Amino acid sequence: MKKTKVDARWFRDAIAASGLTQRRLAAILGITPPGLSLSLSGKRKFTGKEVVILSNEFRYPADVVLIKCGHGTPYRAKKAAKLLKTTTAMASAMESLRSSIEALGRG
Repeated sequence: MKKTKVDARWFRDAIAASGLTQRRLAAILGITPPGLSLSLSGKRKFTGKEVVILSNEFRYPADVVLIKCGHGTPYRAKKAAKLLKTTTAMASAMESLRSSIEALGRG
């Protein structure tokens, strides 16, 4: 299997800036911590759904996250990001739902 070129430094910085742990980020993505480690090392590709969730969590445009995930050139990433726009609405709804659930847990 061909290894994907992931920008590991960018991911470390983005994870730290988001205040998440890798374990919590894996849970949000719906994958195991070892699965996230494989993705961050380029041994497993991030799915489109995961890219949208990462975009939402890190507050970066999906095309930037696609490039950092090793999904090709900026042109190809922008083209792919357009395809992900409908999924972005889903990620936004998930964020809203997660915030509501957290608020209920505090209340």
